[in-house]
Amino acid sequence: MVYHAVQETSSEATPEELAAMDDRITSLKEQLESVKVQEKTLKAELAVLNSRVSSTELLSQIGQLELRKDTLNDQLAHLCKETATDRIVTEEESNRVQKDWATWKKHASLRKLACRELWLKCTEVLPDNVKSREELWESFGMEGEL
Repeated sequence: MVYHAVQETSSEATPEELAAMDDRITSLKEQLESVKVQEKTLKAELAVLNSRVSSTELLSQIGQLELRKDTLNDQLAHLCKETATDRIVTEEESNRVQKDWATWKKHASLRKLACRELWLKCTEVLPDNVKSREELWESFGMEGEL
């Protein structure tokens, strides 16, 4: 015994129905394009809105910053009290420090001059495959200009 399913006979569409379907497809494609443009615009607007900080978050940050400011002001006031009550520098001590500073500044400039002269003598005969004086100076981690 063989069973056969009852099938509907195929109903072919008339040319008018096909034309109506084509028109419907065209209008739906146009609607789809306009909806995609609208979606893109709305996504861009949403990205802008999401990138902004909310007012509640701003208020929270302001509160934290005010607390930090108060803490720093307290620390500053404490440090100012400490330095004011320490000791007063005498004129003699200030003159001695200025004199020492001038002496060591002179020593430093003489050493700098000697270093530069020695460097120039050493780098006069660099082989061709070695970097330039300036690049070699920097590669050694030396600071300042030649």
